[in-house]
This record gives sequence, C-alpha cells and structure tokens, in this order.
Amino acid sequence: MLSLSKILLLVLVVLAVFTGARLARVFGQRREAIRREDRREPRHVPRRRRAAREVADADRCARCGSFVVPGAGPCGRADCPVG
Repeated sequence: MLSLSKILLLVLVVLAVFTGARLARVFGQRREAIRREDRREPRHVPRRRRAAREVADADRCARCGSFVVPGAGPCGRADCPVG
C-alpha cells in the first residue's frame, strides 16, 4: 500500500528531477551564450598576436665589461666612457 509518507517522498523525488533538469537546461543555455560571445570577441589576445615590445641592442663597455644600452646615460662610475 502507498502510505502518505511514500507519496510525499515520490512527489519530492519527481520535483527534484524536474528542478534538476530545468537547472541543467538554464546552465546549458548560459554556457552556449558565453561560447557565442567568446567567438565574437575574445577575452584575451594570444601572445603571438600581441604587439611586440621594442628591443634595443646593448653594447659591451670597453672598461668594465657590462652591457649598456646606447643613449641610457652614464652608469655613475668615475671612469665611465659614456658620461
């Protein structure tokens, strides 16, 4: 026989299944909307498409041997050939 507690439990299980299915559908729609938006405009720019930074060639100092970028100014040493 079906008692009142068994009927209530059955109703709760059915409601839980329908609620779970509805939530899965809603989250699936949101996920699909995010995918469509990502296809239109990416959130980040891949490294290979970023603008390259300017790189200056450094020259080796004749006196101390450290590398100095041309136009950087003197290093602060008394015998610095740059300054």
